[in-house]
Amino acid sequence: MNKTILIPIFIIIAIILIFGLVSPQYKTYNEKLGQAKAKEAEVQSVRAYYSDVDKISEELAKYSAEITKMDLALPDEISAAAVSDYFQKKVSESGLILKDYVLPVTSIQSPLNASLKESNVSLSLSASYPALKNFIYNLGESARMVEVEKISFLSSDSKNLLLNIGLSLKLYSY
Repeated sequence: MNKTILIPIFIIIAIILIFGLVSPQYKTYNEKLGQAKAKEAEVQSVRAYYSDVDKISEELAKYSAEITKMDLALPDEISAAAVSDYFQKKVSESGLILKDYVLPVTSIQSPLNASLKESNVSLSLSASYPALKNFIYNLGESARMVEVEKISFLSSDSKNLLLNIGLSLKLYSY
């Protein structure tokens, strides 16, 4: 065969091989490169997200005392032991005598807010009027959400001027 015919045939075969073998590999390379860039952008996005979460966490750490107070004000659940301890401390701080109490057994949904639960507590106390006033003030100042529903004056002890008092209270949780 003639050299002038063989050279163009080899060039055409080389071009066909280049386009047939190298071109698909080049396309695959470009696809993989695009996927790598997309993954890199995703990684950068996740890094930025966690960086923002860290900044928010640091900001919240500044308010840990306030967050603790909020957790005390609205606990997840009301336990009888915690309620008993809470009221015994408040009663003794105010100078009252706790005679009897009925702790919450179950909580009901609050009609005010569907996410809030209400629990009723009944206390039977013996106290002077200033001590009762101090007790109610202390309940209002405490972090826990307590609502005084009803105060009943049952009778008085004329010897030492103590009143027998019945209190109905409502506690909130979420």
